[in-house]
Amino acid sequence: MNRNSTLETSPALIGIVAAYRAEIAPLLHRAKSVRRAAQGDFRLTLPQGEAVLVISGAGKPQARAAAEWLARKHTLRALVSIGFAGGLRGKKGLHLLLHAHG
Repeated sequence: MNRNSTLETSPALIGIVAAYRAEIAPLLHRAKSVRRAAQGDFRLTLPQGEAVLVISGAGKPQARAAAEWLARKHTLRALVSIGFAGGLRGKKGLHLLLHAHG
C-alpha cells in the first residue's frame, strides 16, 4: 500500500510533540489508553480523540523535525507542542501552543 492511500483511509489524529518524557506525564495519566508504536511514537486515546505523540528532544530544530515527521507519517487534524518552554528562562510553568488548519 502506498503512502497516499494510507493517509486517505486513516482517521485524522491529534499530533503531539514534547521534548522530554517528563513533560507528557500528566497527559499519559489522563489518556484512556497508551500504546507504544514500533516507530518510537505513542498512540493515545484521549477524551478529545485519538492522538499520536513523539518525544523530540530539546530545541527548536528537534521539535520542528518531529512535527514534520508526524505530518508526513499521519493525517493530522491538529498539532500540539507541549512542554516547559525552556527558552523562557527563570519562569516556571507548562505552556501550550495549538495550531490547527483545515
